[in-house]
Amino acid sequence: MPDVPKSRGRYNDDGARMSADWTIYPLVGFGRLRFGLQANETSSLALLYGSVEGEGTFENFSAIEEETRRLFGGFFSQDTLEAGRAEARRLEATGGRRQSLAQNGIDLEFSDSGLVEITLSSATRQAEFEGHSIFALSSSEVLMLLESANDGPGRYGSTGAAFDAISVYLDSFTTMTSGVAVPMSEDDDRFEERTVTLRATPWRADEMLPDGQTFSFIQR
Repeated sequence: MPDVPKSRGRYNDDGARMSADWTIYPLVGFGRLRFGLQANETSSLALLYGSVEGEGTFENFSAIEEETRRLFGGFFSQDTLEAGRAEARRLEATGGRRQSLAQNGIDLEFSDSGLVEITLSSATRQAEFEGHSIFALSSSEVLMLLESANDGPGRYGSTGAAFDAISVYLDSFTTMTSGVAVPMSEDDDRFEERTVTLRATPWRADEMLPDGQTFSFIQR
């Protein structure tokens, strides 16, 4: 089993100085996108993260999710569909809004208290965590890195992985095979759909992967 990627301090994998503007800070935010900021404040960072290309509320989100489920439900596992339904209910209940900074693959979610959730996609290639370019690492390296930061194993289900202590959720870094979480291969078509979601507060187990199973990718 490979070793956990070591923190590189202020330098990334290429030996270049890390950019604080593109660094993941669990429970704090991503670069200058700090939890608690209002939508107008995140919009003011357009020169750095790209302009807002999509914005809206979560009103009637459950109905939209149900229609998506009806049309495409046959392509997803039951666990994924149930997770989608629970997430739709949660988003609708917040009465919040969202912003899409599509140029750099960043989605933001707001509640009345400000920014509460940040989702980075594989298009956010500059994203770094503990000195590593998160989307340049292999799936197994990312899983070990997050497990180490979480100070314990994550919970896994379908293609999701939840690291509760640091409130980080990964999607399409793993897949379940015969009930066991397996790192997703670069050859898998879903590999380019990888996302990293950060939240201001940890998820409850019944909110994210309620039936998730605990697996460790670090040899202890």
